[in-house]
Amino acid sequence: MAACPETHGALRGEKMAFGVIVQLILEDKPKQEIEELVGFLSDLELPVTLSQLGIVENQSEKIIKIAKRVCVSSERVHNLSFPVDRALVARALLKAERLGQVKVSKVSA
Repeated sequence: MAACPETHGALRGEKMAFGVIVQLILEDKPKQEIEELVGFLSDLELPVTLSQLGIVENQSEKIIKIAKRVCVSSERVHNLSFPVDRALVARALLKAERLGQVKVSKVSA
């Protein structure tokens, strides 16, 4: 998230909360488990969408920028038990955003 200045107003823990959603997606955890986490984080009023972290405009472009930054060789994402590349991270970020949007829209309704 550090790659996007829009997120600089969000607390580190808020960014990490969204990152946990992304990691569970990367690890191909069951959808129910991920949805439960999204619901729990939402109940705690933690961000579950990129918009809630400040990324409102050009999300596709920002997702690519974040994925590129996450995948530099020194990042911890490479400690996962499987190879991780930009495309995989970008897909996980997008899926996390979609799951978060579903939750936000249910809460708003």
